[in-house]
Amino acid sequence: MRRSLCSLALALAALTACGGDGGSDPKVSLAGTYNLSTVDGQTLPYLLGQDATLKVEAVRGTFTIGSGTYTENVTIRFTDASGTEDVAAICAGTYTNTGNALTLTETASDDCSGGNWGATWDGRNTITVNYGLQVVYKR
Repeated sequence: MRRSLCSLALALAALTACGGDGGSDPKVSLAGTYNLSTVDGQTLPYLLGQDATLKVEAVRGTFTIGSGTYTENVTIRFTDASGTEDVAAICAGTYTNTGNALTLTETASDDCSGGNWGATWDGRNTITVNYGLQVVYKR
């Protein structure tokens, strides 16, 4: 059931988080925890892939932004003839920011492809990460 987790992470571009100190309101901090809201404009669960024997969905997620680092935890649900299994895909890395533009540098792992991703912060409650899919996190 846990098969293809690495491929799945790649397909999602290993959903990563981001952070930084910029923003339009100096009273609002980018640091904190954000919840996965939508993927490509669709609410959760988001269908990552399906064939005759396996359905794979992103069902929930969070990322936590600290001082120069982030951690993301996305729950992936695998459903097949034997049942359903939820598996955590945990990615982490560092970030830089210029104002509200963020560059995420993901550390490669079993769950995560590694690489650099672009993101934006709205200055208050929303971060949008571009993996080829638009992944939106809100707090």
